[in-house]
Amino acid sequence: MLPRPNQMLHRLANNDAMSVGPISYDQRLHAFEAVISTGSPVKRAYGTEVLRISPEAVDLSRLREGGVPLLDHHQQTGIDAMLGRLTDAWFERSALIGRFKFNQTPEGEKAEGMVARGEVTGVSAV
Repeated sequence: MLPRPNQMLHRLANNDAMSVGPISYDQRLHAFEAVISTGSPVKRAYGTEVLRISPEAVDLSRLREGGVPLLDHHQQTGIDAMLGRLTDAWFERSALIGRFKFNQTPEGEKAEGMVARGEVTGVSAV
């Protein structure tokens, strides 16, 4: 479902648990909010990674010092991989939540369209 102009859409799998991925979209602002991490264990090649999600464990200073890029698949190889920026982050219900704003470039607009249509199911942070 595409949003009406100036409509903020919200979605969560259920009220008790947050899934990592977009939870809202604002067409007017070209922005979305997403769960960045819940601290759930993730299997990696080197073992199981568990991130501690709390204000004491997460350093948000990089965000305040100029922002964090929203990248296509963690690619840092060129300007085309930059889809937007993380503009704000906070802790809610034992999760790290972020607000992202899309770049008004062909790549950013393509990613924004996918979020608007509900085609993006996950956000990954490093």
